[in-house]
Amino acid sequence: TVSFDEASLTAKDALVHKALHEPVDCKIISIVVLSNKAFDDQANQNRFLVIWNQDLQKEEVLALTNGCLGTVDPKLAEALADSFIAIRSKEVDQKLIEEGKSANWKSLYQTRDYIYLLKHLRSVLRTSPLTAADLKNGILYNYGSPFEGMIGEVLQVFCDKLKDCIGGIAADVPPTAATLTSRFNGLKAEDAFVRPRSVMVVSPTRGYECTEHIVQVLKESDPPVSAEQGVGKCEVMTLSNFPDDVTREEDCRQLRTLRDAMRDGHHMIIRNPSRIISSLFDLLNLNFTKTKSSKNGIEVEVERAILAFGANSFKVPIHKLFRITFIYDAKSIIGEIKAGNTPFLSRCEKYLVEAPQVSGTLIFIQKQVERFVSHVSAHRFLMFNDQFTIPSYITSTGEGAASQEHVFLANARLLTLMPLAYLCRHFMRQYSA
Repeated sequence: TVSFDEASLTAKDALVHKALHEPVDCKIISIVVLSNKAFDDQANQNRFLVIWNQDLQKEEVLALTNGCLGTVDPKLAEALADSFIAIRSKEVDQKLIEEGKSANWKSLYQTRDYIYLLKHLRSVLRTSPLTAADLKNGILYNYGSPFEGMIGEVLQVFCDKLKDCIGGIAADVPPTAATLTSRFNGLKAEDAFVRPRSVMVVSPTRGYECTEHIVQVLKESDPPVSAEQGVGKCEVMTLSNFPDDVTREEDCRQLRTLRDAMRDGHHMIIRNPSRIISSLFDLLNLNFTKTKSSKNGIEVEVERAILAFGANSFKVPIHKLFRITFIYDAKSIIGEIKAGNTPFLSRCEKYLVEAPQVSGTLIFIQKQVERFVSHVSAHRFLMFNDQFTIPSYITSTGEGAASQEHVFLANARLLTLMPLAYLCRHFMRQYSA
């Protein structure tokens, strides 16, 4: 029997499903297909016995909660189940959905998010009693959203339902950088109860300049944990959508880099990964094969994941410390939600980057750069964002790095924003002392 996990992940390329015709028609093997929605093409749908699963009832959610958490306070289990049901049943103004400012909560927050929240809490319970901080962190990690302010609304739902459990939780939302630092500092392989989902950082701008300080945070909060082969090393990969860059050879090179990172246990940060995401379904589904291997005469268990490339697929060893973070712009993610591609989003923890906060002497520098932009006219800078661009260039370097010209140049990934990088560098040198 072959299990096809989440068939709707391939919805953008219906030709993938044509491979099912022959084995189904000839009855070569039995196939069980799991999907969040029916096949779009009737040719495939007519070949299967279709069983529709209704929405989970409270008794089923409670059974799921107790099954994942084990023995816990019945009051806590019921409050968590009530939170899940309340979130799935929340009504959203249709106008906000049409304007791309919100989404249907039932489609955006799926059962998978709740299960990984429970798994996170279970991993905490293995070593210590559950606290309000643990519960809040689990919600922040697993119920993020690409829409501004939505995580606060979700947190409020949990606060209302859990107010009588373990002292209640605070409804304030910490900065994204602080949440990510907490997340990656807590992901040590020897303590992990379950391999976590991939991380998705959502950038409000298409230029990704506002994620530079997030990348720095990830590098600083997730240092190498072993000198052996650079285990834990943080690498950044940026994929381009310019026509001359979209080639089979370039995709092959990027996947080869990712393969090496999987094998060696690096933390891979990928900007704009849409081009290669269809190669990573096994990785997104955490669908790994365990095999026995001999190392230095000792038999060890090795996990492998499939990397697909066109019609070919390769089983790649995956290190227990390997982590992957995707960086998308908010516009493309909201487009995926409008197109109904929420199963893909449920494979990731989602974190929306907020505007960087500039403080101290850097405020004066920011005002000087803003005066220059106002004089030249902001529309002359491609993808310039008045809320994010200047603060991002300043905060991603910091007061102590004013002389590091290469940092600014590396951050100015778009040629048209290069003058701003030079200007920020000039003011930092002049005023940081």
